[in-house]
Amino acid sequence: MFGKDLEYSENLYYLIRKIGHGLVFLVLAFAGHLAIAETASTIRAAVITSFTMSIIIAILTELMQAYAFDRRTSLADAGINVAGTILGILLGLLFEWLRKLIAAKKAETV
Repeated sequence: MFGKDLEYSENLYYLIRKIGHGLVFLVLAFAGHLAIAETASTIRAAVITSFTMSIIIAILTELMQAYAFDRRTSLADAGINVAGTILGILLGLLFEWLRKLIAAKKAETV
């Protein structure tokens, strides 16, 4: 009886941890992309730079876990990190597009 409850709570905890992995890298990539986009010469350069830097950080964090006590590397975690990174950059692009659209609308009304 309690076994099912314990199994459910362990699975829920596991799912929450994995979602947390993705969200951390989503926020990191979003903020990094916006910072890089401010100084990049083109949108393409901003995307390539932010994607490369975020992927390197995502993979390095997984590799560093091999040297931490009671931690292990996981290909699934690296994939979740990369997925969060891609979503963060896409959200960054959407944010930039919306910001430019709002600025253009304001310029039209002035």
